[in-house]
Amino acid sequence: MRRILFACLLALAPALVSAQQAPTEVPDAVQQGTMANEQLQRDAMMGVHSALAARGCNAPAGLTSYVTRLPEGKAGARAWQEVWLVNCPNRKVPVRIDFRETGATGVTWSLQIK
Repeated sequence: MRRILFACLLALAPALVSAQQAPTEVPDAVQQGTMANEQLQRDAMMGVHSALAARGCNAPAGLTSYVTRLPEGKAGARAWQEVWLVNCPNRKVPVRIDFRETGATGVTWSLQIK
């Protein structure tokens, strides 16, 4: 049931969230914020922490997220992209995350440290 609600919210999100001016930190940003629900954010953040730790950032101190591609496609197969700027000691690290719905039951993600 939660996944169906998430899919509905995802479909309505572009209309519900007003696009903000693209920040200079992420020039290709469509809007600031994330399209991911709390559970999906936690799941993706585990991967982000792991990838950053492998690159020497063991103590990230917050992040700012930006949507760089709004959801496209049919319900259950939509995809979107975000950049999360993670505050590591002495620098901000951009992490590109590609999200893709997998039917009505979930979302997969993959990330790339820029």
